[in-house]
Amino acid sequence: MITGAVEFITSRKWLMELILLALIAGAVWWLCEHLISVGVQRQKDADDKAYAQLLIDKAKEEGRLQARADQAEAIYAKEHQDLVDYRASQPLHGGLCHDQRRSGVPEAPGAHSGDEAARTGAATVQPVLAGDPETGGRADPDVRHLLDVLAGRADEVGFVLREYQARVTASQTGSSARQD
Repeated sequence: MITGAVEFITSRKWLMELILLALIAGAVWWLCEHLISVGVQRQKDADDKAYAQLLIDKAKEEGRLQARADQAEAIYAKEHQDLVDYRASQPLHGGLCHDQRRSGVPEAPGAHSGDEAARTGAATVQPVLAGDPETGGRADPDVRHLLDVLAGRADEVGFVLREYQARVTASQTGSSARQD
């Protein structure tokens, strides 16, 4: 029986070599697949770790930027409330200039006797109106209201601009920190 097997192997040597070559090729293929799967798994693990760290860094940065935005919003709210309080306590009513009743202003003395020749002609001097007889000045609420609205709008635009500048500064600070 052994002689028959040896005879079969020697007569069919090319068949055995083909089978051995197939086994070696299969083993090399399996080894390559195994190494590739191990490498892919290691890369996935490294990517997952880097992604987790990225999420942590992003959450920290969002928290920092949100704190700055909240701070800017709180400053805006405080300034706006201060403005509203000021405008409520100092409304634009009555005359635009506070009438002091000219009590502290002395009357102008008469013309100095030595400067009559240096006097300008009446045509070059603009006429000055006498004081307003009403106690609070002219009653012109439309103009005062428009001035009040204009002042309020200018303050609001200023608040928004400062908040925008704070956010831009925060984003520039964040982007320069990420570049470092």
